[in-house]
Amino acid sequence: MSEEIPEMVKRVARALRDLRLAEERALGLSLFSSGRILPLDVRAACTAIETMHEPTDSMVNAAMSYGWQPEPLNIGYDEMWRVMIDAALEWKVSDAGHQ
Repeated sequence: MSEEIPEMVKRVARALRDLRLAEERALGLSLFSSGRILPLDVRAACTAIETMHEPTDSMVNAAMSYGWQPEPLNIGYDEMWRVMIDAALEWKVSDAGHQ
C-alpha cells in the first residue's frame, strides 16, 4: 500500500477487531483469531466514520452550548465537523485490501 492508514481509521478498526474477537471467544469460535486487523475491519471502520459525516442537531447544539464560536474562522460547527471527518478518511477505502 502506498499510503499509511489514517490514525482514526486505525483506531476504529482496532475497536472493531477487538469486538469481533470478543464475540468469537464468547461463541467458542476462532474464525479470525489471529488478532490481525483484517481488510474487513478497515472497510467497516471507514463505513462507520463516513456515517458520522453529517453532525446531528444535538451535536451542533452541544458544541454551541460548550462555547463554539465560529466567527473567527467564519465556518460553522457542521462545516468544521465535515472537514474533520473528511480528513479522517483521506486514505482510500479501496486500499484496505492492500495492507
